[in-house]
Amino acid sequence: MAKQRYLDDCQRYLREVYQLSLAGRPDAVKKHRAEGFMQAGIVLEIFTAEEIKHIIDALHLEVFGETKAQRQARNSEYEALKLSDPDKYFDEPAIIRKGQHTNIEGGDPKA
Repeated sequence: MAKQRYLDDCQRYLREVYQLSLAGRPDAVKKHRAEGFMQAGIVLEIFTAEEIKHIIDALHLEVFGETKAQRQARNSEYEALKLSDPDKYFDEPAIIRKGQHTNIEGGDPKA
């Protein structure tokens, strides 16, 4: 029971960090708090590093609509483009570069 509650709290803290980041309002304090909470869970042997990695990956996919690896690859491509061809980089709408595609009719960024 205590393990499940701890895992639920980890997910809640991390989801909030990701949602703030997605909204363009990253909060370093909350991010570090979530990281510390997860590290404490590992040190206290409430869960393993592999279990927390699975939680991180699942929440990242849930909130951002892509895996961490996909997001990092996309961001790396855009950073390389920005350095090599700034005009082409800025030709791409910011909402696309940030991975937020909107449904014109519904306005839902995840659609």
